[in-house]
Amino acid sequence: MEGIIQSFVSYVDTFFRPIHIAFQTSPAGTLIFLSLVGVVFFAMGKSGRSSDLSSVELAQATQRLEGVFGKLQRMEATLNDLRTETLRNAEHLKRELFKLKNSGGSGGSEGGSGGSDPFDYGGEDDGGFGAAPVAEEAAPLTSKLQSFRSGLFGKIKNLFSGKPSISESEFEELEAILISTDMGVETARECLKQLRERGAFSAEDVMETLKEIVLREITKPAGVGEEIVKASDEMKVVLVVGVNGVGKTTTTAKLAAKLTAEGNKVLMIAADTFRAAAVSQLKAWGERLDVPVVYGAENSKPQTVVFDGMREAAEKGIDIVLIDTAGRLHNKSHLMQELEGIKNIVKKHTETLESILVVDGSSGQNALVQAKEFNEATPLSGVIVTKLDGTPKGGISVAIARELGIPLRYIGVGESSDDLRSVDPKEFVDALFSVKDTELSAHAKTRIEKREAALIQ
Repeated sequence: MEGIIQSFVSYVDTFFRPIHIAFQTSPAGTLIFLSLVGVVFFAMGKSGRSSDLSSVELAQATQRLEGVFGKLQRMEATLNDLRTETLRNAEHLKRELFKLKNSGGSGGSEGGSGGSDPFDYGGEDDGGFGAAPVAEEAAPLTSKLQSFRSGLFGKIKNLFSGKPSISESEFEELEAILISTDMGVETARECLKQLRERGAFSAEDVMETLKEIVLREITKPAGVGEEIVKASDEMKVVLVVGVNGVGKTTTTAKLAAKLTAEGNKVLMIAADTFRAAAVSQLKAWGERLDVPVVYGAENSKPQTVVFDGMREAAEKGIDIVLIDTAGRLHNKSHLMQELEGIKNIVKKHTETLESILVVDGSSGQNALVQAKEFNEATPLSGVIVTKLDGTPKGGISVAIARELGIPLRYIGVGESSDDLRSVDPKEFVDALFSVKDTELSAHAKTRIEKREAALIQ
C-alpha cells in the first residue's frame, strides 16, 4: 500500500496538467475525466505494477486520457452549438408570430406603427436581422431582473415557510440555494454567518442581508458603473473580448449606438476574422447606425485589420474605436499573442486603451473561468454581463468582483439597444434582491402552499 501511495505522489505532477485543463475549459467533462484517472490508478494497484510503471507507459496513459478529454470537449461544443441554434430558431418563430399578430387589420402593412430597433434580431451571431418596435420608454430594471429575483425569493420563501427558525440541515440547503445563483461560496457563507448572528429567520431577512453584502462586494473594485467616455487629448480604444456566443459582437454594436448618441465619433473594427458571421453582422450594424466599420478579407490576420482600422481612425479624427476581437479560449498562448499584437499596434496611435470582457450571465462559473483567462491575457478594466433578463442565476458579477477585483461596467437585460445599461450599484442590487412587488412564479406558490398544508396536518 505504501508503494502505491509513493507512486501516486510521484505521478501527481504529470497528471495535474490535464486535470487543470479540464477544470478550466470544460467543467462538464471534469467528473468523467477524474473518474478515468481513478480507474487507471485502481488498475495499477490491482496489478501490483504501480511502482514499476515506466515513464513511457505513464506518458502513453496520460496521452490517452487527454485524447478522451478532447472528445469530451468536442461533444460539449456540439451540444452548446445545438443549444444556440435552438434558441435562434425559437427567437425566429417569435418574430414571425409577432409579425403575423401585428399585420392583421392594418391594410396589409407589416409591423404596425413606430420605428424599429436593429438590435432586436433574435440572438447572438444570428444571420437574420428581423426587428421589433422600440419601446417608447425603457422598462425599469426591476422588471428586467424579475426572473432572477422571483426565482431566488421563491426558493427561500419555500424553505422558511411556516417556521420560526430553521435547522442546521436547512441552513445547508439555504447555502446551496445561494451558491446556485453563482454569487460564490464565500458570499453565500458570509450571508449565513450574518443571519446566524442576527437571529434572522425569514426569506425577507435573507434578501435584505444579500443586498447589503452584494452592494459592498460589487463596489469594492474601482470603476464600477463607469461609462466609456472619450479622452480629452487623444483617441480612446476599447478592446471588446469574450468567447463566442456571449453577445460580444452585438454588445460592441450597442456600445457604438450608445456612444454615437452621446455625440462621439465612433469607428468599429471587425477583428473577429475567424467567424465570417461576426464580420457580416458588425458590417450590418455599422450601416444601420451610420458608424464606419473596418474589416478585412476572410481569414485575414486580426492584427492586419486592426492596423488598417487604426490608420483610418487617425485620418478621420475618431474619438472612440471599438475592436471586436476573436472569441477563442481553447488555446490560451495563442490568445495572449494575438491580443498582445493588437495592443502593440494600438499603442502606436494612442496610450488610452482599455479591455472590457463580455460574459453571458446565464453561463455560471464558466464566466468566472473566462474572466480569469482573459484577465491574464490582457488586464481587464471592466466586465459587461449580458442576458441577465432571462436567467435565474445572474450572480456571477458578484463572484468576478470579489475574486478578481474587476468592476461591473454595463449589463445587458434584453435585445433592444436601450437594454445595454450602465450600472448604478444601488439600483442594480435593489433590482436583484428587493422583495417589494416581487411576484412569485406559479410553481413557487404551489410548493409553498403544499408545505404549509403539510405543517397544518
